[in-house]
Amino acid sequence: MNNKVLVVNKIRRTIGQLTIQVGVKQIWEAISDFSDTEGGFDRFRRPLFGLPVSQMDEVYYFMNWNNWLKVIETLNPILKNFSWKKERFDCDKRAMLVVALTALLFEVNTVRPVYCSVHNAENNQLLTYHYANIIVDDAGNVYLWDADQKGIFQKITTVNPIMGNWKYNLIAVK
Repeated sequence: MNNKVLVVNKIRRTIGQLTIQVGVKQIWEAISDFSDTEGGFDRFRRPLFGLPVSQMDEVYYFMNWNNWLKVIETLNPILKNFSWKKERFDCDKRAMLVVALTALLFEVNTVRPVYCSVHNAENNQLLTYHYANIIVDDAGNVYLWDADQKGIFQKITTVNPIMGNWKYNLIAVK
């Protein structure tokens, strides 16, 4: 590769870094109306239907559902800009990105990847194994959010929720 290409690529990476830094700062300045409450691991784990849950933190930060809607509204367009790529940027990496962006931009940790099997909602035929995200809000409600399915989300009350044409069988919260 010639030196011109190397220099141009370095400049482009630097511009990208600066753009991301500006974007993060803009979002941080726009969350001044957010509030959260602290709780322990049990408060996070309790509403999750008895699923196995990996403990990641000692303190969890819970937001009301209206603030979660702002998070989803902010992140879904970002996530839609990045194509799914088998093994390189597939459902598990996208679910982790949701967690990382939520922690970075909104300073909450009550969204986590959830491993599940996915079935056709009409005939219950197994389609795939999949990662999506699970949210626990400050009222103890649980929501499923799937970045790979155009960012759909909904409140759930069972380990077998149906969203769109998919029936999710929630297995474990990572």
